[in-house]
Amino acid sequence: MGQLDYDLVDYVGQLREGILEAYTGIVTGLKKTPQGYFAHCSSSSPQSFFSNKLFPVSLLLPHAPSIFELLHRCLNDEERTDALMRLCYGLIGDLADCFPSGQLKQLLLANCVAAELRARNRMPEETKKTMRWAREVGAPA
Repeated sequence: MGQLDYDLVDYVGQLREGILEAYTGIVTGLKKTPQGYFAHCSSSSPQSFFSNKLFPVSLLLPHAPSIFELLHRCLNDEERTDALMRLCYGLIGDLADCFPSGQLKQLLLANCVAAELRARNRMPEETKKTMRWAREVGAPA
């Protein structure tokens, strides 16, 4: 592998970390948004699209397969970093925590996710803590 290849691997890793951080922020923000928030928006706002009977976090459901596809790519990457793994475990845990009724059960039970959360690989303690948390909030173990 040449220098350019290592630069590309590093770039892709940083890009994935940034995307996972953004997803985590979105999930956290929607989770903390009060129920009915969008119903108080003006008529030209998302009111027509959003139901005040739904928690805003439910807006993530149509995007969950794409989010999990990125998680699968990150979890299967041989060049993954501990920081990337912590972000993956954290996002998995956040998503499981947002949907305790099982709306994401199929995605959470995917072989890649379940196997990763069962893994007992050597990893830094901070990463292990994040993995344990993800399992505790409902992600498969």
